[in-house]
Amino acid sequence: SVLLEYNTSMEDIGLTIRISIRVAWCLSVPFQSPVYHSADHALLTWRRLEPFRWRRGRRVDYALGTWYNHQLSWPEFRKTLIHIFVEAGHAHEPTAARLDNLYEQAQPYRERRVTLWNQHAMAAEERRQRRLALLEVQHLERKARLAMAYEEKLGRKWDKWLRREERIVLRLGRLLKQWQGTAERQELKKQREKEAEAERAARREQARLQAEERQERLERLRRWKWMNRRDITMADLLG
Repeated sequence: SVLLEYNTSMEDIGLTIRISIRVAWCLSVPFQSPVYHSADHALLTWRRLEPFRWRRGRRVDYALGTWYNHQLSWPEFRKTLIHIFVEAGHAHEPTAARLDNLYEQAQPYRERRVTLWNQHAMAAEERRQRRLALLEVQHLERKARLAMAYEEKLGRKWDKWLRREERIVLRLGRLLKQWQGTAERQELKKQREKEAEAERAARREQARLQAEERQERLERLRRWKWMNRRDITMADLLG
């Protein structure tokens, strides 16, 4: 907008633009685009390269998964770069050879990243295994706690039933003792009633015998009086 305001162009003042793109997923150093004298062409190139750009500030060792997935984008990235350089007036073969050479030179860099990725993957797997082992231990501990709690619950129920059974046994014992006491008292009462009845019968028999004895005495007394009256006759004596 400033150039348009002064009715001039980038070529008139010798201004150029070069796009620098950081592709840490395949090259160890940023890659430079062709020199542009037009801001529109430079912006178009920037937009075409944007999908392949490695975000600034992102550490490769903290984004190894994304870095590894980007490796599959090299053929498309190579094709896009060649088209950009050919459109800018560069020959196809030298450009392709230069890109392939840079890619080959960065092979140790990528291998280090692959090694780092493997180390991180192994470390992540070890952490996962430790976490699984910890979860297994926690699961077993929880299972053991639940089993102990269940056993304690059963123990409390068993103790409760034992105490209840003891109470039932004690109550049955008391009832049995009460029944035995009642039976003994009833038996004693019957025995006493029998003894009382026998005693009453004995007293009645004794009273009868005493009555008979009194009757006999009275009869003997009456007879004696009869036999000892003054007007007794011989016939009465012989009679």
